[in-house]
Formats: sequence, C-alpha cells, structure tokens
Amino acid sequence: MSIVSFFYKPALTDLLARLGAEHDGSAQADRFQFDVSYGVQSWHATDHQVQSGFGTLTASRAITMNGDLFWRVDDPDRGHIYHADANTPYAAMDQALRAWDSARQLRDAPAPLHALIAELRRGTVTFRVQMSDAATTPLSTMGFQALLETSGLFDLNRISAQSILRLIKTAPLVTHVLYAAWMRQQVRPTPDEPVGFEAMC
Repeated sequence: MSIVSFFYKPALTDLLARLGAEHDGSAQADRFQFDVSYGVQSWHATDHQVQSGFGTLTASRAITMNGDLFWRVDDPDRGHIYHADANTPYAAMDQALRAWDSARQLRDAPAPLHALIAELRRGTVTFRVQMSDAATTPLSTMGFQALLETSGLFDLNRISAQSILRLIKTAPLVTHVLYAAWMRQQVRPTPDEPVGFEAMC
C-alpha cells in the first residue's frame, strides 16, 4: 500500500454496501460491527458467518477501512482472532488454525527464536522480511501490514529484519514473523534438485 492509499479511505456507506452485497445486498447499519484487532480497522457482518464443523471457530465476512474484503476468524474459547485473506470461510479457518498451531509450537520450543533475536541484536545476521511471512503467524499478513503502516514503514517491498526488531516492545508478535522469514530463507535446493534454467525445462 502506498502512503496515498493509507490516508485515503472510502466512504463508510460504500464500505457497508460492498460488504452487504457479499451476502444479501442489504447495507443496514445494525448488521455490522466495527472492530480493531492487531491494528486492522474493519467492519464485519454479524449475520454473514460460518461455523466450523466442530463448532469452535466462526468466520465472519468483513471489510477493512481501505475496502479490502476478508474473513475474520474467531476462536472465542481461546480469545484468538485471525484476519484471513482466503477466498472461502473454510479455507480461512484452516489458515487460522495453521497460524495458531505454528505459534504454539514456537511457544513450546522457544530456544531457536531466542537465539535468532540475540543474533539480530548483535548484528551477526541480516535478512529481508516479506509480507507473506506473516501469513503463517497469528499476526496475519493484514495485521503485519497495519503494524508497518502505523509505524511509518510504507515500503513493503524492502523490509529489513532489523527494522522489524525495533517493533518487538510494542508488538511482540512480530517475533513470529521474523522467525518465519528466517526459516523461509534457510530452505535451499538439494543437489539433486534442478535450479536455474534446468528447473524451467
């Protein structure tokens, strides 16, 4: 998102009309609820919801103040919220579950994360972070983008790990994004795996 689009917001009536059109075309204000979670300001439809087969998750159709549609996934038992950019509510709930499970694994075995943070603070490692790295974390891509923009980081194509490190005190969940970015960059082709021109043939 550019700095121009960050400050320009569609009219509220247009947002609610678009969100209502996703369901039955109605844009009555009492159908919608405003929410701010992980820095994402949005409206979600209280009557356009889908529950998981086991009944513990709810996916609600929602729209950001910038006009981006998404599924807000709630786990009321654990107090979790996830902003999913998936096309369907079931894919959104699966996306949320994978992100929460990844976070749980990291909480159960935090030593690699602590080691990475220590290396970053010493300046002995450096790498780039991509927006997609946040998709597998509870912060989600949308939450990560909202955090960067409110922190004044608008060049989303050039995000250094050191710049994200400075946000840890106010947004501890960015540590999960850093770890996901680090793990992504540890993946290398095996000797038997074709690379370059061979991989295109």
